[in-house]
Amino acid sequence: ACRKKTLVYDTNCGWLGYPLDELVENVKRTVGSGYRAVKIKIGLEDFNEDVRRLEAVREAIGTEVLMATDVNNRWDLQKALKCAPVLADFDAAWLEEPLYPFDVRGHAELAAALDTPVLHGENIYDPLMFRDMLAAGAMDIAQPSDMKLSGISRWLEVAHHARVAGKRVVPAGWTMLQIDQHLAAATPHCWMIESIPWIRDIFQEPARFEDGYIVVSDAPGAGTAIKPEALERYAVR
Repeated sequence: ACRKKTLVYDTNCGWLGYPLDELVENVKRTVGSGYRAVKIKIGLEDFNEDVRRLEAVREAIGTEVLMATDVNNRWDLQKALKCAPVLADFDAAWLEEPLYPFDVRGHAELAAALDTPVLHGENIYDPLMFRDMLAAGAMDIAQPSDMKLSGISRWLEVAHHARVAGKRVVPAGWTMLQIDQHLAAATPHCWMIESIPWIRDIFQEPARFEDGYIVVSDAPGAGTAIKPEALERYAVR
């Protein structure tokens, strides 16, 4: 491992379906619990409403906490070019998945036009697609998912392509935090990892959260053994 801990951001506090007052309370509670980074979903039909939500969140958490934004592929290039420049006003850590995942030209044009870094890749299944997108300037931050890439070897291949391109990596998939903590520890250019806090409770050896970071365990294995009571609780019958 190249480090013992990696910065972690909370996705659960910022879902698009939360009313504004609940969103603000969520991010306050998240930051109060020790998180130094949050992710806010955007992509409402009325972008002015997205802006109001971002304004409220930034006011609630201050300027020291990182705030990422995620569109979940809801925009086309025209709307992204119109709306996304505003994100710089909120010092957004990144703009995630703005366009159709395989739109290389669109992402490249958007990335070139923005001050906010463009992050995407969680819906890309082939390391060579990452290589080509990175070479085309279509992503500022690579977002490989070890689940969708079918394993850690292909994830590490993507991390290699990102390093060659001089880009950072932020893995996708809060369900894979137990694995991602180890990948991040072995990847110097991995900036952050994603978390939904309650998911840690299902594991026998949950990833350890400490002062805004995930501290990787020295125990053998990936730490993915699930508590029997969690299996019983979430079983589908």
